[in-house]
Amino acid sequence: MKSRAAVEWCAGKFADRLAGVGAAIASDKGAVLFAAAAAGLLGYVNYLFGYYTGFHTGLNNDSSGYLEWYWLRTPGYPAFIHTVHALTGDLRWLGAVQLNLLLLSFIALAYGLGRLSGSRGAALAALLLLFGLTPLIAISMQIWNESPIAAIICFHLAGLC
Repeated sequence: MKSRAAVEWCAGKFADRLAGVGAAIASDKGAVLFAAAAAGLLGYVNYLFGYYTGFHTGLNNDSSGYLEWYWLRTPGYPAFIHTVHALTGDLRWLGAVQLNLLLLSFIALAYGLGRLSGSRGAALAALLLLFGLTPLIAISMQIWNESPIAAIICFHLAGLC
């Protein structure tokens, strides 16, 4: 029960932060267009994955090395998997969490590139290009560490912009 309360507390804090960002975005028409495009793409990709895959997380021949602690692997990705399992109670949501983490990192990177260039058009172009990385988006539904690593890299690059 404690983990549910912690999740609700985090969700409340996140909603408060989003409300502040939303008020700042609403004052800029270019930012409103970018936010609408990002939300539309995020919703569309989630709809496609939900409709066609049911958000079933796929296994491959390398997945077992991540599901259990293994001395040859770094502990980061298994810790991520166990965190998702602890918060949701099931590994079914791992693919959806990885997918949305990757997509949100794409949005952050595109927004950062737009701020860096000073052009909302560049931000929209970057957003469309990043959402066009279909192989990377598709493997986010597998138990592989490529998707979270790509998300970490994108968030880092967005922070540098």
